[in-house]
Amino acid sequence: MNGEDTHIGEVDNYAGAEDINSDGSVLKLTLKIGDEYGCPNLPKTGDEVAIHYTCKLAQNHEVVVTTKGKQRKKIRIGDPGVVTGMSEALKTMRTDEVSQFAVRPSKAYGDRGAPPKIPPNATLIFEIEL
Repeated sequence: MNGEDTHIGEVDNYAGAEDINSDGSVLKLTLKIGDEYGCPNLPKTGDEVAIHYTCKLAQNHEVVVTTKGKQRKKIRIGDPGVVTGMSEALKTMRTDEVSQFAVRPSKAYGDRGAPPKIPPNATLIFEIEL
């Protein structure tokens, strides 16, 4: 797995998850189905979306960042400051959907990590509400 996390914790519970890239790099579990009638189009690269999210480490479930209880965070899909796996995840979501994504290091922070909170080669778990 190219030095990626071999202890992937919660990702082991992703039986039946959708493999959105067909390579295991981003796995999706839908927790709440979104509104497919209100907005028929999925977000795409360049779109700005407002989300609530929590990011935690798969290996120990430690929360790295959360917007729960705060204002929704506005992000532009595909911007360099947005984790690649998160951008890819958002492009599969509908308004009001809540999903959880396991994002492998190759689509997150890779072998450099994001010190001090995210170690190198960390698999991240994102719970996102669009």
